[in-house]
Amino acid sequence: MANVLKYPFDLDTNTLYSHYISFKNTVHQRQTTRRGLGATSVHLYLPPDALKTSYSQSYADTDLGAVGNAINQIDERSVGAIGEAISSGSVGRMLEVLKGVGADDATKTALKNAAAREAVGKAGAINAGATAAIQRRLGQIVNPFKAVIYSGPGGFRTFTFTFVMQPENANEVTTVKDIVRYFKFHMHPGVSDLEFSTQTNAVGAGAAAASYGNPKPKPRPGSITSSAMLTYPDTFMISMFPNGKDQTNSRKNSLFKIKECFLESFNVDYSTSGGPAFFDDTDGSPVTTTVSMQFKETELLTRNSISEGF
Repeated sequence: MANVLKYPFDLDTNTLYSHYISFKNTVHQRQTTRRGLGATSVHLYLPPDALKTSYSQSYADTDLGAVGNAINQIDERSVGAIGEAISSGSVGRMLEVLKGVGADDATKTALKNAAAREAVGKAGAINAGATAAIQRRLGQIVNPFKAVIYSGPGGFRTFTFTFVMQPENANEVTTVKDIVRYFKFHMHPGVSDLEFSTQTNAVGAGAAAASYGNPKPKPRPGSITSSAMLTYPDTFMISMFPNGKDQTNSRKNSLFKIKECFLESFNVDYSTSGGPAFFDDTDGSPVTTTVSMQFKETELLTRNSISEGF
């Protein structure tokens, strides 16, 4: 496969590595094609930690209050109108809306009384300390009508992969170096063509004297100190190939698919069993290269995503 970096070198033919994972970088949609490293993807053996994922949703405890609890009991078609009345902050508007809502008389009465009480409380007529003292004296508190409210998806999924690479020949030594460089290169931002001006607006003898004999070095073109803008890092498409079979477009995926990701962190460890070890017949290349990567998806999951195999 052209432009594909592979480890081990015989990944396609070695039966010990019939399962592998693919990483393919994608240039941000607003960027034009730019010079890269030549390789367009990396194929690595499938490590044990690649077979894990998690799903989460966020829920919050909340106090509905008397008004909220009463609203929770009425006809769903009336909730919108009541919501607008609450947003207006007008008790009069609330009472007006209550005349037409689909609720029984007891619920309407509860809403009216609760709306009036909460309005008085918001106006500061009842001091919080005084209210607490009264409740303590009576041995009762106002029912907060607690409920669990859905807050949204729990967050973007993250994936961590760890690979231990110990090249066995000169070709693999070069490939391991290229793999490390591939991920480092595509996870970082680029610099735009828009540069900061190196000229100042200072005028007068004082400004000239201040800069005389202390010329500032001109930033190197393309450096982060000379560019006004940074371009987005590349994203990555990650696919698993159990038994060498691509699961990307399969709805019968027994594992899970991964959406487009950013590479958040990339850690490299060149030690071997906690100590240094280098090849003698190369340019001091390490015997062992261990990389640990954490990716974060760029899109939250929905039921549609789950139906598609994510």
